[in-house]
Amino acid sequence: MNIEDLIQQYNFHDSSIESVQYDASNGKLDLTIDFCFWMQSDYKKGMLETGMILLSFIGVSYFNGKTGNYNSATILKLTPQSSNEILISLLDEYRNDYFEITIVATEAVMQII
Repeated sequence: MNIEDLIQQYNFHDSSIESVQYDASNGKLDLTIDFCFWMQSDYKKGMLETGMILLSFIGVSYFNGKTGNYNSATILKLTPQSSNEILISLLDEYRNDYFEITIVATEAVMQII
């Protein structure tokens, strides 16, 4: 799916990024996220409330952010900058530190892990 569809279909607010892995040579960026299923429009009582997902960005031509372990940085907002660019606003509550990630990619793929 493209970035606009990703933002329209899923609510990432209050989910937490656990880690970021970037493979620049293959144009792939993987975000491991502790995802809030209970915040989704199709959530029904009895379903898994939270769980780990892998959000992969394919065809990455630009990435501005750190890689490695994020220690549960809370996602505040995903903002589309264009049809293929996204700005992710994050808060590291342990360090009381606000920061952002910018990604330009052709496609986003989400899977439960």
